[in-house]
Amino acid sequence: MRFAFILQHQNRWPVVVMCRLLKVARSGFYAWRKHPESSQTLRRKQMTKMIQLVHAESRRTYGSPRMHRRLAALGYRCCVNFVAKLMRVARIVAKTRRKFKCTTDSRHTLPIVPNLLKHNFSPQQKNQVWVTDIAFVPTREENHLTQLNAFGAQGSVHAVAPTFARYGSRPKRGRNTFV
Repeated sequence: MRFAFILQHQNRWPVVVMCRLLKVARSGFYAWRKHPESSQTLRRKQMTKMIQLVHAESRRTYGSPRMHRRLAALGYRCCVNFVAKLMRVARIVAKTRRKFKCTTDSRHTLPIVPNLLKHNFSPQQKNQVWVTDIAFVPTREENHLTQLNAFGAQGSVHAVAPTFARYGSRPKRGRNTFV
């Protein structure tokens, strides 16, 4: 590791100074530089490249067990721990699925509004009938609501802050927009 650092930075600093600071022999650095890479190092590099290819092919969803099975199917012999170590060193991580979160609470004591529209979705003029559906869109900042009128206009509605206050989430100030 130290020799690789020296090799990488030998154009920037003198080799003598880096060897002294890293407490390695200068002759050891030059001897290391002449020797070819070991078969084990070459195998690790080859396996890491193959893991990166399979990882991209799987849309970044394979962890080390599935990666090991896929590599074994392709004819690469290794154990799961070796694959896990190579993935860890190369910082290859599988994407995890989001846990399903139910956002509907049907067991409540709140009053239910009567259906005044009775499926008559043919208004005679604009703003006569409004249809709304609360869609839970998870973001890192806040949850957004969308509202549609019968003519198809869509907007982001944050005028329902009192409703959110009951559940402990409120839109941030300055974001009251309706397009």
